[in-house]
Amino acid sequence: MIYYPFIWIFMSYVETRKPTLLLMSIITVVGTVLLIGLSYLVLVFMDMPVRMFLKNKLAGSSSTVSG
Repeated sequence: MIYYPFIWIFMSYVETRKPTLLLMSIITVVGTVLLIGLSYLVLVFMDMPVRMFLKNKLAGSSSTVSG
């Protein structure tokens, strides 16, 4: 869901500047590659550590409840 602000920015740019089809194609391809890279970074540095933390916390709390 991190791409929503970029969609708004892109659509605002298209509405105000009215770029050519060639320029829009270039922007779309480059933007897609950059957003995939940004999404990967968010996955690695935010999502995975939070999931690991919650998994460890849940595993630790379940052993004390049942024990």
